[in-house]
Amino acid sequence: MFHRLKTFGLMIAGLCGVLLPIVMVNLALDYYVRLEGQRDLNRLASRMINHVEMEIKSASSQLSELVDAGVTSCNPANTRLMQTSFYGHYSIKAIFLTNAAGQTICSHSGDKIPVSNLSETFLAEDGQVQLRMVDPKASGLPSLMISVPVNDESGAALNALLPGRLFVPDDVLNSAGLKGQIQVMLDDGAIIGTTVDVEGEQSLLEDDVVVARARSDLYQVRILAVERFSAIWVNYAAIKTYSNLSSAFVGLTILLVVVYVGRRQSHAAYELERGIANGELIPYYQPVISLETGKLVGCEALIRWRKPDGTMISPASFITLAETSGLGLPMTRKLMETVRDELGGVYRDRPDLKIAFNLFRDHFDNVDIINDIGAIFGPSGIGFDQLVMEITERQPLEDVEKAKVIIKELQAMKVRIALDDVGTGHSGLAYIQQLGIDILKIDKLFIDALCTNKFSGPIVASLQDLAQTTGMTLVVEGVETYEQVEMLQQFGISEVQGFLFAPPLPGSSFVSLVEAMRPVNGEEREQQKLKAV
Repeated sequence: MFHRLKTFGLMIAGLCGVLLPIVMVNLALDYYVRLEGQRDLNRLASRMINHVEMEIKSASSQLSELVDAGVTSCNPANTRLMQTSFYGHYSIKAIFLTNAAGQTICSHSGDKIPVSNLSETFLAEDGQVQLRMVDPKASGLPSLMISVPVNDESGAALNALLPGRLFVPDDVLNSAGLKGQIQVMLDDGAIIGTTVDVEGEQSLLEDDVVVARARSDLYQVRILAVERFSAIWVNYAAIKTYSNLSSAFVGLTILLVVVYVGRRQSHAAYELERGIANGELIPYYQPVISLETGKLVGCEALIRWRKPDGTMISPASFITLAETSGLGLPMTRKLMETVRDELGGVYRDRPDLKIAFNLFRDHFDNVDIINDIGAIFGPSGIGFDQLVMEITERQPLEDVEKAKVIIKELQAMKVRIALDDVGTGHSGLAYIQQLGIDILKIDKLFIDALCTNKFSGPIVASLQDLAQTTGMTLVVEGVETYEQVEMLQQFGISEVQGFLFAPPLPGSSFVSLVEAMRPVNGEEREQQKLKAV
């Protein structure tokens, strides 16, 4: 009898030994899947807010340009300007001028465009742009109406209609793998854009779902994204099935998880992410020298990876990884914070010194870079007018129109924009024309061949002529010999950087160089303090 009870107890214990790990694994998987689903949905909501902000800002910027061009009344010339703007921007479905009563005076098409209000009117953070949902021509197809005053006493406004489908683009939703529902709405609940099967916020929240919300800092717009937990689980069905196998496979499962975690920890991207978090990515400063005066005029902030064992890794070994893994943005943010801390003091006393940063093309996908610069350098000793943001010609921008909006915002802050690696890509002249570049930087490739290749000299000279004609500054990289300096002086080029003058320097060494080459007396320092106050 005892033997039977013992056997039965062992069977129960064995069954528990089999089931308990399976239950624990399922609970852990459930938590992990919910957490990953929440993270994915939060990222989607954030991307949607960025998309909405870019579309509204693009439309309002276009209206402001029309107002600046004098489109404040109705005449054939202004109608043609509205038509040109309309046909040049696919997202805008109508442009029209209204009087103080909101009645259409004229439009790009010549038709009257009566609208029925579907929401309150919201004033954006800039105090100029107004938003509201309307039903144009009683079409039953709600649109977001963007309004910009025409800067006179009449109360007239220039308006643009953006269709609701513009704000829930298929490419964004498909890339996120969303099978649930999403709403883009104004703060009063008026729907701007939505997926097909949404019938209201309450219906979205009836099942076991993962919910993400986001709100714009610039406009009274918010996002509600919902995904059923069962739909998220579909992507992990194989893992769930595998976790429910017999206890004989639990050990193997744990081993696989350990191996997976170990491989992830050793993965290069994980190592880079850890290095960024631990402050291992540090700035080195390449001085920029004036050939006319011999003075230090600024520097370019380069990046190095200093491992815990002191090993120094060059950027060529991790820059591509940073860009492809999405770590380029936090890496740049960390670099800027370190530069602010290291150079804030010496730059405050020398307000003419410049500091240049290399940006990734991902920086031009949303307005985060504008917010980062404002937050990092706004309260620092480095002024916005001392900053230079470099765009490389080697990596074409994915959306030039978005980049134009971001660059205009940066330049409005007095941040200058440089085109790096000029002549090495296929978009240089187009970028100069489209993006409003302030500075051209000639790549080392042309300088190395300056004294040996018959084409390099004329190319450099023509770029200098272009810069002078258009009011841009030309900076030459990679200067390493006195012969190169002599030729550059003949071309009239003034700003250079390269190993002939100084290699990239760590922070303490560059600060010492600044203090030696650009000493500031007590009176000048007091004057700068007074200006700062």
